[in-house]
Amino acid sequence: MVFTLFRPIPVKILPRSGRQQALPILGCRQTQPHQEILEKIMQIPNTNVVKAQTAVIAEFLTSKGLEASQPAILTLLAKLQVAESSVVGAAKVQADAAAENWTASAGAMTDEQYVTRGGNCCPSCGSHDISGGSITVDGRSAYQGVTCADCDAEWNDTYTLTGYDDLEGGIDKDNVDAVVADVKDRGERHGFNVDDEAQANDCVDGSAEILGLTLSDAEKKLAVRQLLE
Repeated sequence: MVFTLFRPIPVKILPRSGRQQALPILGCRQTQPHQEILEKIMQIPNTNVVKAQTAVIAEFLTSKGLEASQPAILTLLAKLQVAESSVVGAAKVQADAAAENWTASAGAMTDEQYVTRGGNCCPSCGSHDISGGSITVDGRSAYQGVTCADCDAEWNDTYTLTGYDDLEGGIDKDNVDAVVADVKDRGERHGFNVDDEAQANDCVDGSAEILGLTLSDAEKKLAVRQLLE
């Protein structure tokens, strides 16, 4: 999270002498934030953010020989959130407008302008008369050669792996857990331990038969591994 402020934010500070004074702790001009405290805030996990941010600011002030009341710090955080939301929102609107208003006279599109258009046009002339070739996968990335029939431009569309969906089949974790639990239960009742892989395989087969389950090879290997852990 990066806070970008446009004017100083006054906060009530209590010096160790007890006298109150106003200090623009995180105030800054244009886009230069107070890096020292912002870097600390950015390291805070997402859990219990407000409490953690309050503690970080209080610690920072203490290191500077200053003290601030908790209400003053919470007020500061609220103003930071409003300022951040305003700046980020304005920047996005400006970027979207710049992407939508592109013309060929401005030169080749930026990546953002090209992505805004869904990659459905030539980044050089803007024509939609384009054609793509085969997709080549390279690790977690992929690319596809594309050409434009109007200006003869050639380029590569690039893709990045972000996840997967529609998984079907595979390991049935419930069946594996049921077999492992049955083996452990029988071990406790009959007084035996699973000490090696051969014994674990026999026990897995036995429990699967007792429970009326059919495990795949991968499920058997997982069950055996869990028993030997």
